[in-house]
Amino acid sequence: MDTSTLLALVDRVHKHRVELLSSKGHDYSTAENVLLNFQQVSQLCKILDVQPSRSTRDAIMFQVLHKLQRWCNLHGAGKMPKNESVESNIADLHNYIDLCFAEEQEELTY
Repeated sequence: MDTSTLLALVDRVHKHRVELLSSKGHDYSTAENVLLNFQQVSQLCKILDVQPSRSTRDAIMFQVLHKLQRWCNLHGAGKMPKNESVESNIADLHNYIDLCFAEEQEELTY
C-alpha cells in the first residue's frame, strides 16, 4: 500500500468514527456534557455496588445499567435516537436481564 492510499483509508475510517461518535453521543449524552453517560453509569455502579471485573453477573449488570442510562437519556430529553432504535435498546435490556438470570441459575447449580 502506498502512502496516498494509506492516508485515504485512514481519512475514510476517521470520518466514519467521527460520525459514529456524534450519533452515539446524541443517544447517550448531551451537547453540554459528552461524558454524561459514563459519569452516570459510574455513579450507578458505585451506588449499586456493581463491579464489572468482580464477576460475570456484575459485568452483565454493567451492560444493563449502560442500556438503561441510554434509554433514560433519550426519554428524558425527548430525543429520537440516531444510532440504535429504542426498541433495539429495550430488546438488549431484556436480553441482558435474561443472561444475568441465566448466570445466577448457573451459580446455583454449581
